[in-house]
Amino acid sequence: MKAILKKMFPKLVGWRNRLINYAAHYRFKGKSTEQIFETIFKENHWRDSESRSGTGSNKKNTETVIQLVNETLSKFSVQFLLDIPCGDFHWMKHVDLQNTQYLGADIVKELIASNQAQFSTEKIKFEKLNLLNDALPKVDLLFCRDCLVHFSFKDIFKAINNIRDSKATYLMTTTFPNHTNHDILTGDWRPINLQAQPFNFPKPLYVASELFNDDERFADKALAIWRITDVPILQ
Repeated sequence: MKAILKKMFPKLVGWRNRLINYAAHYRFKGKSTEQIFETIFKENHWRDSESRSGTGSNKKNTETVIQLVNETLSKFSVQFLLDIPCGDFHWMKHVDLQNTQYLGADIVKELIASNQAQFSTEKIKFEKLNLLNDALPKVDLLFCRDCLVHFSFKDIFKAINNIRDSKATYLMTTTFPNHTNHDILTGDWRPINLQAQPFNFPKPLYVASELFNDDERFADKALAIWRITDVPILQ
C-alpha cells in the first residue's frame, strides 16, 4: 500500500496543482500583473508552509540552487546582482553575497517593504520593480528564477525585451530543456523551454539541473546562463 501511495503521490500533487491553476485562470483574468501577484502573495496562493514564493523556494528545493548561484557569482565575477523577482528572500539569504552588491526587486509593494525591514544592509537592497516595463539597472548578472513560467507568451516577450534593454551582462533564468511550450494567462504556471518555439534562445553558456524531485514530470528543471547580447529580440 505504501509503495502504491508513494508512486501515486506525484500524480496527486500534479492534479491538485492543475486544479489550482484552472481556478486561477478565471480568478486572474482581466487583472493587471501587479494585482495578480499581490493576490498570490496575500493569499499564499502556492500553499507552501515555508515560503509565500511557493514550493520552489523552500529549503528542499533550493539546496542545489544555492550552490549553483554561489558557483555562478564566483565563476562570472559578479559584483552587481539583480534578483527579479526576489520574492520573500527566503532562500537567497543563504547565498554568499559578501563580495556582491545585491538588489532584490519584485512587483509586490508589501513584499518589498517586508524585505526592506528584515534584510536590508549596506550591500543588500530591495526595490519595487515591474519586470515587464520598468527600467532595470545595468548589472553583471540578472537572475530571474521561477518567473517567466508564470507569464503569458506576450508578457514573456515584454520581459525578455526589457531585460535586453537593461544592458546587463548575463541572464540566468529557469528553463525546462525537455519540454515544448504552450501559452497561459499570466498568473498560471507551466514549464517553458527557452530554446524552443516561440522563444528560440541559442545554446546557453552554461546550464545546470536544479535536481528538482517534487514531480518527475519536471525533473528537467534547470538554470541556464546566456549573454544578454545573445538573447533574441522577441516579437
